[in-house]
Amino acid sequence: MPDYRFRAVSQGGQVVRGTLAASHEAHLAEQLLAQGYELLACRLPHAKLRWPQRQPEPRALALLFTQLAALAEAGVPLRTALQDCLQSLPPGPLRDGLSAVTQAVQHGATLAEACAHQPRLFPAGLVAVLQAGMAGGSLAQGFARARDHLLWQAEFGALLRRATRYPLFLLFLCTGVISFMMLFVVPQLVEFLRAQDYALPWHSRALIWVAEQFALLWWLLPIALSGLALLVFALRRSSPAFALLTDRLALRLPAFGRLLRQREMALFLHHLALLVGGGVPILPALAEARAALGNRALRQETDHMIAQITAGADLGTVWQNNPAFSGLIARRAQIGLQTGTLAVQLQQASSECDAATIAESKQLIG
Repeated sequence: MPDYRFRAVSQGGQVVRGTLAASHEAHLAEQLLAQGYELLACRLPHAKLRWPQRQPEPRALALLFTQLAALAEAGVPLRTALQDCLQSLPPGPLRDGLSAVTQAVQHGATLAEACAHQPRLFPAGLVAVLQAGMAGGSLAQGFARARDHLLWQAEFGALLRRATRYPLFLLFLCTGVISFMMLFVVPQLVEFLRAQDYALPWHSRALIWVAEQFALLWWLLPIALSGLALLVFALRRSSPAFALLTDRLALRLPAFGRLLRQREMALFLHHLALLVGGGVPILPALAEARAALGNRALRQETDHMIAQITAGADLGTVWQNNPAFSGLIARRAQIGLQTGTLAVQLQQASSECDAATIAESKQLIG
């Protein structure tokens, strides 16, 4: 939504100026009227070149839900709490998204429905966690669960970034060293060897040929890699079958495939634990937690799992027959079903998957 520059007057006659996001002028006037101001004049700012705005970080969203939880716990109505938080936000995608959510709630939509219409700001997994928290009838509990989920997501992402930063640095360093050797060192060595008129073995001749081709076509390599990346990206968006195939191949990559599976399992179990803890039955909880999975191959496995449980199979038995969940995770599910502590057992299994993911990441460093 665009940011309107406006001039408005309060009921006491005080003229104020400011900027507010609105879909159109009537929407702007409606927002100002709800805050006790009457619109006098407004205009859109002059169009200028801007960099695309980044999506808000999970910690910024977590702060928003912290404020909403505090207001809800104090007994402030939802519409008033949304308006109060909206006024405190600076211009940006977070304020634009919350403005759209506030408008939808004022027109009669539920909070979960309003958030679901802003998928870039409120992903399906976050909406499911929020809805599960509110299942008990407590709005503050729903906001608190969403806040905890976002903080967990931010902490988990930070740990993974720290664990993978060193391997990426080594990859760029090795690429730079190899390029330097091929462009500067090997050509000088070739001139020296040719001047000595030595009979070179086949592997030395092969290295010389590679260095010569690299010196001629080095500029073509980044173009080809960029074109290949764009082609794969376009095919993944246009062809579900190709996207499923690449996701399956990603899970089979050496080292990184196992790390990816561990990360996806941790996300899935974290969502499932929050949903079950919020009172959601196991089948709807599995379907909602499936939305947290980014890998389509794992989503397909989850669909098969849901079909087996729908047909009457036990969750622990299904997981025991699944290599990704067999062992301790399946045993925790069985204990949770027998003792009525499924949410607690799932949360512990999620923590163990977190630890396994971090350990797997650190192994890549070594």
